[in-house]
Amino acid sequence: MMQLTEAILAQAKAEARKLMDGAKLERERRLKKAKEDAKAVIDRALADAKNEGRAEAMVEATRISRRTHSNEMADRKEVFDDFRRAVENGLRKNPKALFEKAVKEAKHQFKQPVVEAGPSFVPVLKQMRVAAKSVKGLDGMRIGQDGVWLSVEIRDMVDQYFEIHYADLLESLFGG
Repeated sequence: MMQLTEAILAQAKAEARKLMDGAKLERERRLKKAKEDAKAVIDRALADAKNEGRAEAMVEATRISRRTHSNEMADRKEVFDDFRRAVENGLRKNPKALFEKAVKEAKHQFKQPVVEAGPSFVPVLKQMRVAAKSVKGLDGMRIGQDGVWLSVEIRDMVDQYFEIHYADLLESLFGG
């Protein structure tokens, strides 16, 4: 009987060891899975943080780029405005050559041209021996007859100049 008891006891111990080994293996497997899950969560969190940092950096870079572009455009506009004013002032100070061309053209087109000029340009036309009627608010000269007029207004001349030379000005000023 003793042998039977020992055999049963040995069998029980073997089964207990087997169960313990199984439980141990199960714990090890769960521990390993828990470690893998924790590592995956950490990796995901790091990737999210990295992407978030990247997104913030991209937003900041875009913001800086827009600010820089805006400043460049403001500088460019300022340079063009200064240049435009310089051209206008140059035409106002010395419109004689411009007016001579207009008068010459008008003499070919009209039999008895009528000349209208802004008050500040009438003296220039008198120097050129051209009779001009002073018109308030006119910044330059108009010449023609019967409803057909050649306009030599300073603003129009500057606008035409800029239309023709815009690309060249951009290239020379900004190396574009």
